[in-house]
Amino acid sequence: MVSSASERSTLPRTIGTNHSAAATSSATARLATPSAPSKYGVFGSRTAISKRPATPTKNVSYLAFLEQLRSLDGTLYCAAVDIGTLTVADVSYHHQQQVDCLNEHIPRIRHPDGRAGHQHAADRFASLSPQLYLQIVCQYNLVFSLLTRSLLYYVQRVPATLSRFRWRIDQKHRGSSVFDESFRALAPSFMQSYSIDSPQPMLRGANYQHFERFAFKDGPPTYLRDEYGIEVESGFDVRLVMSEDFSFVDSKQNLGVQIADLLASGLRRCLRAGFSRNEKISQLLGSLMVQAENNSPPLTLVTIANPVTAPPEVSRAVHQMQRACRPMVRRNRR
Repeated sequence: MVSSASERSTLPRTIGTNHSAAATSSATARLATPSAPSKYGVFGSRTAISKRPATPTKNVSYLAFLEQLRSLDGTLYCAAVDIGTLTVADVSYHHQQQVDCLNEHIPRIRHPDGRAGHQHAADRFASLSPQLYLQIVCQYNLVFSLLTRSLLYYVQRVPATLSRFRWRIDQKHRGSSVFDESFRALAPSFMQSYSIDSPQPMLRGANYQHFERFAFKDGPPTYLRDEYGIEVESGFDVRLVMSEDFSFVDSKQNLGVQIADLLASGLRRCLRAGFSRNEKISQLLGSLMVQAENNSPPLTLVTIANPVTAPPEVSRAVHQMQRACRPMVRRNRR
């Protein structure tokens, strides 16, 4: 994964998704988020739409739940997409473009075993249903957002948090599934592609000693320069970051994933103005999130087609989250 302290390079990205820079760019009907690293934790989950109305009792309980989480050192990262604005044709077209990109790059892989492995992963990826493809797009975007923001956030506050990454993701089915295989096999490649377009920001003078073991010992791999003409000055091994302690788990047996599910379902309901105290819950959810680049919404809003105007309730909720999120830059204390 490419990192940069001051400059950004550009390259055609492997996947053409758009992140909105304002709350009016996209609404949400489904969230897709994995749980993530560090002893302080990064909460997240994926969830389907629920049509059950909120009750006052549930509002009070959820407020108390968010208040308790806010007292901890964890942070929340989310990705959202409005599936109501997309057609099956939109998703299928984007999916096929991505499959074509994956297949286009396979011949450039030097080692036969590597080519065969990537071809198998690409074939499995091509077999995803439109619904699962859209979810994996959100999930990839989420992981990239998580890595870029959590590294910069925690290195200023608790650098030791970056010494280890633990990934626990709610499994689709017992045993293996196409979605789980595709996510695990291709996530590092997608993260690399994203990072070339948007390099990981690194803070000069910060204490990265706990993260150093993930850095390339002999410099970044040279194949990006040799095969694509892309010069990479620095970076870290995102495959090691994601594979060292990674597993799909049964949410019924994992408290962290259960917490993530509650956060994701609450966020979805909040964006649909489903709570009687929706503004307060928007603020509490936002207080768990970290400020995004250029002060854009702290949750990643994803679209694979033309951006649409979000409904007023979505804009209001996102605006409250944006105002309440944690600042990225830590001010020096005197």
